[in-house]
Amino acid sequence: MSLVILSEHLLSINPHKNIFLSSISIAIALAMTYNGSSGMTKNKIAETLGIQEKSLHQIIKANADLSRKLLGSDQEKIILANSLWIKEGVILKDLFKRNISKEECR
Repeated sequence: MSLVILSEHLLSINPHKNIFLSSISIAIALAMTYNGSSGMTKNKIAETLGIQEKSLHQIIKANADLSRKLLGSDQEKIILANSLWIKEGVILKDLFKRNISKEECR
């Protein structure tokens, strides 16, 4: 539902422009957020993504495998531009940093 609201908002700002929302990018961004969340927020993200029965390791591996397949295709060219921006002064837990690092996801 929130994607519908977002797309309607974007269309109201630029009614004569094409809008593309990447479900893959949104799912990967939510998975990165899930990795650092807890409590009700974590539960709601898991519910939204349908990953309640998956371990964090399974989620990270599945996203890394999907990214590799998409980026490694000879027939199609897909560029993913997800990133994580951290407010200066915020200290991240080591496990979170390892889980979102490129090395861990390869």
